[in-house]
Amino acid sequence: MRMGGGSQQSMGDKILDGICDVNPEAIFVEGFNDAILGMHSIRQVVIYDMSTICDIMVERDGMGMDEAEEFFHFNIGCMSMGKNTPLF
Repeated sequence: MRMGGGSQQSMGDKILDGICDVNPEAIFVEGFNDAILGMHSIRQVVIYDMSTICDIMVERDGMGMDEAEEFFHFNIGCMSMGKNTPLF
């Protein structure tokens, strides 16, 4: 089980640990654990909430929402890394 600096894990981290137990080859998008919705029951890959990813970039990175959405579509949402690629 992965643990951060403190003893409490976010819901995304707990889901991430569960996904790793089921599919150790699952691909995660670093820095967006709080946007994890769960795991696809058949493909056993991570499912992310696009809106939450954009909200994180607005708050954490100081982007405007339009900039965050454009960044997501061109750099995150279009990734294809084989059968373990997350869904958005």
